[in-house]
Amino acid sequence: MDEDFKATLLVSIFVAILIIAIIISIAIPCLISEKRNIEKELKMKELEIYGEYREREEMSLDAKEKGAFGEDVVLSEINSVISSLEFNCKVIQNARFPFESVYGERGYITAETDIAVFTPYLIFLFEVKNEKYMEFDYKEPLWCLMNGELVSNPIEQNHTHKEVFCSELRIPRENVITVEVLLENGCVPNMNSPYPNDYVFSLDDIKNKLVYLLATTSDSMIDVNYTFQQFVDLL
Repeated sequence: MDEDFKATLLVSIFVAILIIAIIISIAIPCLISEKRNIEKELKMKELEIYGEYREREEMSLDAKEKGAFGEDVVLSEINSVISSLEFNCKVIQNARFPFESVYGERGYITAETDIAVFTPYLIFLFEVKNEKYMEFDYKEPLWCLMNGELVSNPIEQNHTHKEVFCSELRIPRENVITVEVLLENGCVPNMNSPYPNDYVFSLDDIKNKLVYLLATTSDSMIDVNYTFQQFVDLL
């Protein structure tokens, strides 16, 4: 009886070990395969994330190139008008100038004007946008692009540039005109800007109205060379 029990127990143990061995032989390849699948998914995810990063980087580069192209279009129109005027003008593009601020590194941050034009009578600060807006309101701080992205109101941007410009150079605000050019929006709303001496132009407006704006004269005059050099010294 004892011998039969021992034999049965040994057989049971052997069978159990065999079953465990079979399970392990099946499970290990499955686990290895699952591990490889997980590693593959992680690698794919990394590639996907890198691809999205590169795509955003390329889109950002495209946006910069598009913006630079828009500025060149407006600058070409400005130079064309200036060549027909009877007085001397100075033009500077992409001018970054620092100003004191508690929010900046070492107490300074920078403002950048796309194009600045100095005439003997007035100074013009241009903010150029080569992107299409789905909806916007001159008084709203954010405007909506066609892709749904919210961006800063260029009127507010340029007004800030004017405030800093006038403060740093101690120039009366009535001597500085701000112009926002929306190249891709066709006709712009016929609305008054919330700020005085501010104009919102489309590409057609630039071609048809810019000459009248830059040709504006007044009783008081500005020393073009001196004021321009003051500005350049800030950069």
